[in-house]
Amino acid sequence: MVIRATKLRVNAGASGTMHEVSFEVRAGELRAFVGGSDEACREVMSALIAQQAAAREARGARSERDAVGYVRGERGGRYEGLQVGRLLGYAAELGLRDEPVEVRGERVEAMIATLGLGEVRARRLRDLDALARWKVEVGECALLGARDWVVMIEGDEAARKVKLKVLKEVCRGGAVLAISGSAVGLEGVEPVGGAVAVAREVA
Repeated sequence: MVIRATKLRVNAGASGTMHEVSFEVRAGELRAFVGGSDEACREVMSALIAQQAAAREARGARSERDAVGYVRGERGGRYEGLQVGRLLGYAAELGLRDEPVEVRGERVEAMIATLGLGEVRARRLRDLDALARWKVEVGECALLGARDWVVMIEGDEAARKVKLKVLKEVCRGGAVLAISGSAVGLEGVEPVGGAVAVAREVA
């Protein structure tokens, strides 16, 4: 699988200038788009989701489950009252429906251990801090069957490093695009160019 952006129109920020952004991330690669502003990052994420949906519809697979995990790390939504373990269990029921119940349970337990969520497994999403919520979202996408990833990376340097470590452990083998407003904590990750290098101003 390839994560590909082709002439996505994104807002560069406060100036309101529109740019076209193009890049490609192949299976097994972890790359970063550094957008320069939170607004630009959100624009890239939303545009990628829309482009992916359009591609599925073009090939007549509109109802096909998206194999890309989109991790926004945002608050809100209909699952705020669910406990962490219960939410991941529901994700496993959907993504691993062909597996025996015992196997699904083992996968959920393994995911909780990998993400370091053991201490908060009984807590509700609305009571978690930003990093724990982000981890739960990653686990949910993985159990639903994500093979490739588009992930927002925010927070302080320590949180960013933790998130990068999680991506390397959970998303290995897939195409992984980290979207961030800053390169802090993403040292060693090959950029796709970011807003400065790959964006071409649209007249």
